[in-house]
Amino acid sequence: GESGGFIYTSTDSGVTWTQRASAKFWASIASSADGAKLVAVDEGINFNQPGRISVSSNSGVTWQQRAFVRPWISVACSTDGNKLIAAAYGGAGGELVTSINSGFTWTSVDSPRNWYCVASSADGNKLVAGVDGGQLYLSANASTFGTTGYLLGEQNAAVELQHIGNGQFILLSHEGTIIPY
Repeated sequence: GESGGFIYTSTDSGVTWTQRASAKFWASIASSADGAKLVAVDEGINFNQPGRISVSSNSGVTWQQRAFVRPWISVACSTDGNKLIAAAYGGAGGELVTSINSGFTWTSVDSPRNWYCVASSADGNKLVAGVDGGQLYLSANASTFGTTGYLLGEQNAAVELQHIGNGQFILLSHEGTIIPY
């Protein structure tokens, strides 16, 4: 994509490019490994006319606007394109959101900050978000369900778990480095 312009896609490793989507102030774009699922965020014109999150499930041929209206700045996705994270800049209006259904619905996570960048592991279970001039935040979404999953943490790390029934727990929050397996 280009700021104030269009999104372009290529099906021949970048030899030729096709213009896609409408002209916007595109800030970031992410793709599934096969290129079929795309997610893009635009900053908008200004704080009075902020941007949107747009998704495509056909390699960018058509796009649907989704989620909140914010000054979006960064987006990332898992290799299958199902798990997404997006960040909006703006201090008290900044937002960090995730999706587990290719961007059809979104959930706001963490506190408003000047979010600036995001990244995702291949499976989408480990997310990183950075604050402009601030810290990096790591989210480990879940461990393997059943009796085989476990959490690995550094010394003095702390976790908050919630029992969801049938002997299964979900990770609600953590301090320090926690890695789910």
